[in-house]
Amino acid sequence: MKRGFSLAEIMIVVTVIAILAVFALLSFQKQTIRGYDSKRKADLATLKVLFEDYYNDHTCYPTKGQWDLYDCITKANGDFLKPYLGGKDIPCDPVTNTRYLYMTINDKTEQPCGGYRAFSQLRDTSDGNIKDAGCDPDPNKGCGYAPYSFNYGIAMGGEVANPEFDFDNPPPTPTPTPPTPPGEIFCLGDPNPEHACNTKAGLVAGDGQSCSEALQALGCISFNDGQICNTYCQNNYAAYKCQETTSLQCFIP
Repeated sequence: MKRGFSLAEIMIVVTVIAILAVFALLSFQKQTIRGYDSKRKADLATLKVLFEDYYNDHTCYPTKGQWDLYDCITKANGDFLKPYLGGKDIPCDPVTNTRYLYMTINDKTEQPCGGYRAFSQLRDTSDGNIKDAGCDPDPNKGCGYAPYSFNYGIAMGGEVANPEFDFDNPPPTPTPTPPTPPGEIFCLGDPNPEHACNTKAGLVAGDGQSCSEALQALGCISFNDGQICNTYCQNNYAAYKCQETTSLQCFIP
């Protein structure tokens, strides 16, 4: 007499297999996240060596303007570090393929010789290196610099985390400014300072704040990525479309 499996037995086996598959997937995803985070930390360690090599030749670190012009997609405008790269490219985020956040620590001469800070966003918020750097895994705090999602960094000439940032009472999350009706122009990369930030496009930069910084406060990395528009901004802020001209223009159609 032949005996098969009952429906209950089959359901139990299927359920066990499904649970094991979910655990395996979660474990794989976690290891993938940690792998990318390890690459981010290694990239910042590489940049630290590159910046010191640059400093040895120029007695100053690269300016923020030099850094912000580098295009991770086309690899354009990276000549300032080319002599120290050994034929390789300037490292960028392994997932978003965007630049790491970089800023200088100015000394009394207002030159980028006093030091620098460079940041990345680790996706594994339980990583102990976040707190070791003086930062916070909370995306509303990070290392104390907007965008606050950057929660890990390196520094020379100062602390990694913003010493003036109140980590106990972070500022409220800003509400993004809604885009204005179609037809207004938004230009970034235009050498004319009067066109640096066209408020008619719905973005208002504060005193001493650049357009790029204002965009960062909205969650964008930057519109000004060499000669192409940043794909993150274009994908997530569909009201802004981009075109290539002699000077980069981003506009609302």
